[in-house]
Amino acid sequence: MNKRGISPLIATVLLVGFAIVLSAIVFNSNPAERAISQVEEMQTSATPIQFSAEYKGDVACEEEVILGTGEDSCYTLLIKNEENEDVGYIIRTIGEDGSVDVFGQDVFLNPRESKLVYVTFDRDKVGNPEKVSAEIIPITFDEN
Repeated sequence: MNKRGISPLIATVLLVGFAIVLSAIVFNSNPAERAISQVEEMQTSATPIQFSAEYKGDVACEEEVILGTGEDSCYTLLIKNEENEDVGYIIRTIGEDGSVDVFGQDVFLNPRESKLVYVTFDRDKVGNPEKVSAEIIPITFDEN
């Protein structure tokens, strides 16, 4: 009786082939790509939210700034919700170099409501208070 196994060369070729097939399966099922495509799909199907914002200066909010830290600066925005539904807003202060400080308080407006918002930000994060910009991101809430 002459029993023989597969040659070491054939075994190596089979293992390499198996590794290539397995890596192709893993790389083609990239969860990050799926997440990006889902976000892109949501963005294309999103309905624009109508609102306006107006810079009202920084004088009115001086008394609203938390005293004692010496790091906070402030500016005032008038935000007008032009939708017929409740809308929340995220306010980000962006420095000249692109650094960001997110306003830590919730801003919610009822339908057609206007509100003065005293936005504080950390000078150590965003730099010169005279050279910052604001980004306002509206958020709606799904009833489901």
